[in-house]
Amino acid sequence: MSWTNNRSLIGKISMDAGYKCRALTLGKHTYRILILTAILLWITPSVSRTETTSAFQQGVEYVKLRLYPQAVDTFKSILSRDPTDVNALFQLANVYKLQDELALAIQTFNTVLAQLTAQLIFKRQNLPLNATTADSESALTTERIHGLTHLALSEVYCKQSKLDIAERHAKEAVQRYPTDANTHYRLGYIYTHQAKFDAALTSFKRTLAHNPDFAEVYEWLGLIALMQQKPQQAVAYYQKAIERKPYVQSAYYNLAKAYRLLGNVPAATEQLKVFQQMKTYYDRTYAIESALAEDPMNTTLRLKLAEVHLAHKHISAAITTYQNLIRLNPRVGGWIR
Repeated sequence: MSWTNNRSLIGKISMDAGYKCRALTLGKHTYRILILTAILLWITPSVSRTETTSAFQQGVEYVKLRLYPQAVDTFKSILSRDPTDVNALFQLANVYKLQDELALAIQTFNTVLAQLTAQLIFKRQNLPLNATTADSESALTTERIHGLTHLALSEVYCKQSKLDIAERHAKEAVQRYPTDANTHYRLGYIYTHQAKFDAALTSFKRTLAHNPDFAEVYEWLGLIALMQQKPQQAVAYYQKAIERKPYVQSAYYNLAKAYRLLGNVPAATEQLKVFQQMKTYYDRTYAIESALAEDPMNTTLRLKLAEVHLAHKHISAAITTYQNLIRLNPRVGGWIR
């Protein structure tokens, strides 16, 4: 998150936010058809959930390893046997989002919402009077998935700079899953890009109430402080961001900017030096990760990525890289140890 020209970028963001489009990506008629189809699927007998557990876990593992084509095939296979598996459908939509297949992601997430609505309608019509605690817990789980789906749609529309639609989905996510820090963060992120700073501050405070270590929130708070000509406050926020995530280059750049506004040239110069080191680190890892996206089974590239992490003392990232390498090629584990 680098803001080298804050005022012009905020202006551009505000213009993007004025982009007008329909409230829903699906027309009401199409959405009703989706819900009706989902109800029919829900009441049709399907395979046992236990039969898909192993395949689902394998699909999740593929996502962790960024083997997205394999993940897509796995979740599609699960859905071919059980079209009502909302978890598999959600994961499939998420993979499309990670692949930047945004149209497919939107379509699939909307299908998730239709499935959830259909299930809720069916359960309401068939719920016995003596409903148990388990029924309540199931409803809470459904609300959670509902909230996460709206959150994901909000993220997709942010990528498309359709902030009005993103805001509506973020608000729905907050309403359905108010205990999740990410829902409040997404709303704060959108408000910041719309230059609605008071609303953004409120959302970010709610984010921190659920997760005090949310580093990105402190970065945005620092940016808002800079925009409001409060450099001392910005310094405090960026320092907190760095404490929680010390390998994010933009925090050092903006911290240097805050020090420069305070007239503390030595501190600004020092932070710019660290920024350059972090930028070099980011550029190297980004290049390797881009190559891995094209060739995810390349052992040499993964070893090189781990070495870059180690060289910059990012131990947790190096460990994760080695672990992923061993998952892909267990034989490597012997000589890494």
